[in-house]
Amino acid sequence: MRWDDHGCAGCGKENINKNGFLCADCQTWEKLYGWHLHHRGLYRYNEAMKEYMQRYKFNGDYRLCVVFQRELSKVVNEQKADLIVPIPVTSTTM
Repeated sequence: MRWDDHGCAGCGKENINKNGFLCADCQTWEKLYGWHLHHRGLYRYNEAMKEYMQRYKFNGDYRLCVVFQRELSKVVNEQKADLIVPIPVTSTTM
């Protein structure tokens, strides 16, 4: 299921507040530390995505990389960011 832009402006999770506002967790981060997270997920992590990630990341079915390749490349290239950091698996799970 495609993630939409109607969630928290900081972390992207579903937000009971109005669109574009920070969720309670991000408001707490901002209050405590003066900043909040900003990241974006493309898809919700449901059972289908969990199975996909299991096969791709942990079972080594790297043929699956083409499934989201075009969309991920488009989103990354559209970002106005100083740095984009992919989150890798640990050396144990690699």
